[in-house]
Order: sequence, then C-alpha cells, then structure tokens
Amino acid sequence: MVTDRFDLPEPIFASVGGDTVATYEMRPETTEPSADVVFCQGTPWSAQVWAEAARHLSGGHRVYLWDMPGYG
Repeated sequence: MVTDRFDLPEPIFASVGGDTVATYEMRPETTEPSADVVFCQGTPWSAQVWAEAARHLSGGHRVYLWDMPGYG
C-alpha cells in the first residue's frame, strides 16, 4: 500500500490539562495571512490526516493543526 505523506513543520508542544499535545503552524511565505484556519483531530489520528489540505490553505491563511489525545 502506498501512502502519500506531506511534510509538516516542527511541532510546538503545549501542556493542556496535564497532557502534552502537538500543535503545528503553517503560514503564507510571502504575504500576511487573511484568516486563521484550525484543524483538530483526535487519537488515533494525527495532523498528517489534514496535512495536504493545510498545505493548500497555508498559501493565504495561517493554519493550525492540533492533536487532541483522547478525542476521536
């Protein structure tokens, strides 16, 4: 089985309610973002699920991908 994977930036780790969660931020390289977009996913998924959509949206928006352990 072939699975396409998209590169994500280095995660930013935050402590939420005693759990450590990974957050990724993607933004336009040459312009100011027009709005923020947030993708949330829970266990057993990861930010990789939204990586392709986030990459497309990050051309004009600041995009956050939040991992939420225990949800899903």
